[in-house]
Amino acid sequence: MLHVKNLPLSATEETVRSVFENYGKVHQVRLMEAPKDGDFRVAFVQFYFGGEVPETYEQQAKLPDPTREEIDQCTECRRAVMNELNGFKLDGRKLEIRPSYSDQPDKIQYHARHQVQRKRTPRPLSETQRLAKDEISSYEKGYRDGFRDGLLEAKNLQ
Repeated sequence: MLHVKNLPLSATEETVRSVFENYGKVHQVRLMEAPKDGDFRVAFVQFYFGGEVPETYEQQAKLPDPTREEIDQCTECRRAVMNELNGFKLDGRKLEIRPSYSDQPDKIQYHARHQVQRKRTPRPLSETQRLAKDEISSYEKGYRDGFRDGLLEAKNLQ
């Protein structure tokens, strides 16, 4: 996954996808909204090298782990994109491209597996867990009391 910074405000998902499609199959483009005081946008571009990408999370979760060849393709693609498109002008703005913090070839499968697990029905709480959930921990009591004492002390100083 690549982090693309300094996109023009007029950039759309299709625009970003068309710039990066020359380097490999673009699986996903996430275009973030511009900050209120910012004059640029940010995007995350994710490539996929394992054939056709399944549509649903359940299908993606069943994908096998990437092969060494797919990992090498991903690494080469990232290098090519960063070497050739870093500084590329899009609507008068120079793009800044860096690897994303989550630059892992199996990111698609991992995310899908996580989504599938989240959809499972939760297990019922045991009796001890229910009791513990209703009680306030000593940390919470101390934090609450300390916060209250701090407020009173601050009011007294004024």
